[in-house]
Amino acid sequence: MWRLMTTSLSQQQRLGLLLLACGLVISLTACGPISYITQVTVTATRLTAEAETANAKQLAPYEYWSAKTYLHMARQKAGTADYELATTYGELATKMARKAIDVAADGRRAGPQVAPIGKEDEQPPSLKVVPATSQP
Repeated sequence: MWRLMTTSLSQQQRLGLLLLACGLVISLTACGPISYITQVTVTATRLTAEAETANAKQLAPYEYWSAKTYLHMARQKAGTADYELATTYGELATKMARKAIDVAADGRRAGPQVAPIGKEDEQPPSLKVVPATSQP
């Protein structure tokens, strides 16, 4: 059957099929780096920079530093050609950067607000000292 197929095709057609097959194989093996480039190099890097611009470092430190750390890990994994894990870290960095931008835009952090230490106009809370009672 293969002989019938090859004899009916011209040399140009066979060369075209061979190039098409090679292109398909190359494109399938290049999926990891391509998804890494779109997810990490473009999206996660841009959103992390936007989070920094939105002052998320102070307003949403957990989300901001999580995004920065995931982005660093994604780049580190891509350096060892582990593109699947690098893309996963890139997705996590994107998610946390978006969350940092949202929290910073709201102007508040999730959780309790902590007053900065060292302001002159604020007095520390006074503690009431109660003597211990002795029991026989």
